[in-house]
Amino acid sequence: MLLKSELLWTYSPKDFFEFNSPSVHTADGQWRFSDGVATLLLATPVEPLPPDVMIAARAALTNLMNARTLLVDRSFELAQNPTIHQHTENGINHTMMALTGSLLVSSLGQMDFVVGDSLGNVLRDTGKERRDTESQLMVERAQKMDASSVLAFLHERYHHALSHPASEFVHLFEIVDAVETYFGGKKAANQALGITAARDVLGAHANDKPVLEGRHNGRHHDRLRPATPDERQQARGAAKAIIKAFADSL
Repeated sequence: MLLKSELLWTYSPKDFFEFNSPSVHTADGQWRFSDGVATLLLATPVEPLPPDVMIAARAALTNLMNARTLLVDRSFELAQNPTIHQHTENGINHTMMALTGSLLVSSLGQMDFVVGDSLGNVLRDTGKERRDTESQLMVERAQKMDASSVLAFLHERYHHALSHPASEFVHLFEIVDAVETYFGGKKAANQALGITAARDVLGAHANDKPVLEGRHNGRHHDRLRPATPDERQQARGAAKAIIKAFADSL
């Protein structure tokens, strides 16, 4: 008798999710993230596992991890093929299902604290509060990506930018291009989303500054330089503001 079906994907870095991150629920089932392994407990066990179920589950996982990328500004690498655990009364059967390829997608320091009383009772754990909030935001954003191919593309471009730092501003500006195409132009996008300031910041970094990571190196060939860490953070912040505004509009 089949008791439960699990799909397991490996990812790196192993601490992309924190050690005690809460599990999250999607339409596919319950996800757990621990030590470089993403485990999906299917809502309904099934054997053999239909390929379309596995493909849909990996798409959901990609959305979850792309959503987390915006929360923590870290890149990741996700295995294409899952290991399938079919739990029966006689134990666990292991299967590797093959797809094709692999998906490639840094952390800002996080200060947490725990407040306790004289008896050792925990009154407040800001780390747990933050992890719970991040998990909720991650799931909510992933659900919107499931419904909007444009939003999914924006997150994919942000992830691609972090994974290709030599051309980071080029890929971040693709977020602007996609949003303006969706709304029918720069003016319409700015009016609909209120992103004029963020668009100007990202445009300045991608188009006007003489940085190697920008879009118009030919214009600045005689004075090109690497972008500074501050410039990278400013461009990423502007891109995230645009993505958030678009997500909030859905």
